[in-house]
Amino acid sequence: MNSNQPPALSSEIIDDLRNRYGEPEIPKCNICGGELSVQRAGGGSATIWACSGMIDDPTGERNWVYAKGRSMADDHYTRSRWTDYRRGGDSDVIDLINAYQALAAQPVSQPYKLPNGWKLVPVEPTDEMIAAGDQFMDGLSRLGEAYDAMLAAAPEVE
Repeated sequence: MNSNQPPALSSEIIDDLRNRYGEPEIPKCNICGGELSVQRAGGGSATIWACSGMIDDPTGERNWVYAKGRSMADDHYTRSRWTDYRRGGDSDVIDLINAYQALAAQPVSQPYKLPNGWKLVPVEPTDEMIAAGDQFMDGLSRLGEAYDAMLAAAPEVE
């Protein structure tokens, strides 16, 4: 693994992080299909959204105007409430996830090169390696030669 590559994370972990820290998708009002607006937020509590019934003031003033048949905290408002327990997401975490995925998607620019004098060998020696080592095993004094023979018979990395 290239030292620039991050450790692998499963797609399930990435999906869980995106779900936990992504901005919530605010639903439409379940009664009239209108937009929900923030009614309570902050203080470490969940964010409450509801259909308030407020409309733009037709006079151009900044007065509180409610749609026909609506009033402050009416039954429609109460029944339309939606709670976001995730507290609105965390864009910094989402940015880190995106950066991780971009880095993980990059191809390794240079394959790892073993230092001179080193050779990769399998954890378990192959039959050829064992056979090459057996010819030297008539005494412990030749163990180094056996190891050298096993390394010489080791398969090359493709």
